[in-house]
Amino acid sequence: VPDNMRYVVGSAAPPAAWDPGARTLTWTFGPTPAAEPLEMTYTLEPLEVGTWPTNVEARGPYTDALGFDGELIFPIPIVEVYTLDQRVYLPFGVSNACLRKARPLDVVLVIDSSSSMDAPSIGGDRTKIQAAVAAAGAFLDLIDLSADGASGIDRASIVAFNVGSRIVTPFTDDDGRLRIGLASIETQRGTRIDLGLRSAAEALAERRGTALPVVVLMTDGIQPEADNILAAAETVKVTGALIYAIGLGADVEPDLLRRVATDPDRFYPSPTADDLARIYAEIFERIACDTAVTP
Repeated sequence: VPDNMRYVVGSAAPPAAWDPGARTLTWTFGPTPAAEPLEMTYTLEPLEVGTWPTNVEARGPYTDALGFDGELIFPIPIVEVYTLDQRVYLPFGVSNACLRKARPLDVVLVIDSSSSMDAPSIGGDRTKIQAAVAAAGAFLDLIDLSADGASGIDRASIVAFNVGSRIVTPFTDDDGRLRIGLASIETQRGTRIDLGLRSAAEALAERRGTALPVVVLMTDGIQPEADNILAAAETVKVTGALIYAIGLGADVEPDLLRRVATDPDRFYPSPTADDLARIYAEIFERIACDTAVTP
């Protein structure tokens, strides 16, 4: 629970263990059918006017019926507090969580490598590009780059763009090659989001028919030619791929990126570079659900 929120002791339903020192709520569940929704609610009282997250993080480790261990990473709700005269009630449900992928993935990670990414991350001790590479690496940790994946092996491709764009690493399930590709990204002036998307479409020519094609675009900048960006996004969408878009910092165009994404709610604002790893994890959880519903 954030420092600027007060947990109303005893408000958790079902009852949860509250640790005031660590400021954590912990629920424990026994055997539960995957199709049965779990709902946890609790009440917080805001201590500060403004727009704030309602929790620092929310994770759910589990063991499935096959004995595989896993972890759900939940989105972090945001509330806007107008006054401190009323309580805020914050229900939190997990009925939409997907424990396992139904299909393998072919994911293209499109990363902004413009010179603005060399700037220090707010409140951090690294640059934005370093944080972006680390977050992309954490995303690779989540997908199944091995034959052990129950839904089949996943693959990833890496694209970097600035004044130009290139496929840094074509589709592969080789984790080492992907890590080398991430480490090789160099920054340069210019922000050509459209070229990054067109390189993603080029990479998708090697997608597999059995896999779910996904593009995750991350940018911290603006490109004036909105029509070029939307046209490039369309070249990705006609391949059948889903597009997720991440806007890093305040110097992005959220409305445009919502149009780039397959659906507006597949756009994720990232206030700071240090939020990127959490956002990539949220996207992975959403993608796991996509594999079950996308033909």
